[in-house]
Amino acid sequence: MASYVAERIIAVDPGTAYEFRRDFSNLPLYNPDVVDFEPVSGDCVAFTFKLRLGPFRIPVTLRVTEEDPPRRLVCEIDAVMPAVEECTFTPHPDGTAVTFRTEVDSRSGPLRPLVDRVFVIPNGTRQVCRELEMMAALLQDGTAGSGSGSGSGSMSP
Repeated sequence: MASYVAERIIAVDPGTAYEFRRDFSNLPLYNPDVVDFEPVSGDCVAFTFKLRLGPFRIPVTLRVTEEDPPRRLVCEIDAVMPAVEECTFTPHPDGTAVTFRTEVDSRSGPLRPLVDRVFVIPNGTRQVCRELEMMAALLQDGTAGSGSGSGSGSMSP
């Protein structure tokens, strides 16, 4: 399994950050590669969407598997490379430390260590950092949830 972690301090309270992330209809707002997003049969714990990858549209199903509002949210991602993503929301003097921990099964057989090191980890980390930056911008400028302010943050992949 390939693993990577990214964290961003977002200048909102943990509840606001958690609710924004948990409302998966927001996903296309902070990941512009997500298209055709919809709940599975009206469910609020499973969603399908397509992920743009160049000219391709990759089908994805995301399922919430664990919740501990407003501290922790765990999702299974069923895709070409299945993953488990744990998001934590920890109080911080400047707002909330939002941390994404992701484990990806690259299904690469004997080439797995190389594929993970050269493709999965750098691209996954870059994507999650981009999502965190976009979430912070949306929450901190007041255009999403109840977040407001212009707080600063740091990113650590």
